[in-house]
Amino acid sequence: MREVIQKTGIENLELLASGPVAPNPSELLGSKRMEQLLEQLKPDYDYILIDTPAIMPVTDAAVLSGKVDGLVMLVSSGEVTPAAAKEAKQRLLQAGAHILGVILNKVELAHTHGYGYYYYYGSDSTSGGDIRR
Repeated sequence: MREVIQKTGIENLELLASGPVAPNPSELLGSKRMEQLLEQLKPDYDYILIDTPAIMPVTDAAVLSGKVDGLVMLVSSGEVTPAAAKEAKQRLLQAGAHILGVILNKVELAHTHGYGYYYYYGSDSTSGGDIRR
């Protein structure tokens, strides 16, 4: 394992690249070997972050969601409709995902001067969980 894990130049951050695109990524991600790989890595790392393709076009995120402690959804403002975001969330929940939160990126701020911060805390009745925006 140490032969394929790469240093990033950032202290305490290492990278394990996926390599070439596999003909059957969902099967590989859902395999017993993937579970073994994650278990092998856990003792050496505080956090293991896995970047997957979007949930809607492929099943990779859904397949992995049952093998990880939690996930964070990334939603691009203006590119993903609220209905599509809800559908993505439902797919993940149906796959057994523990959604830790949502990151909304590509937000256009109404004012171009100064600094702003917006935080909203509410309840999402579809999952019984909290929403943070």
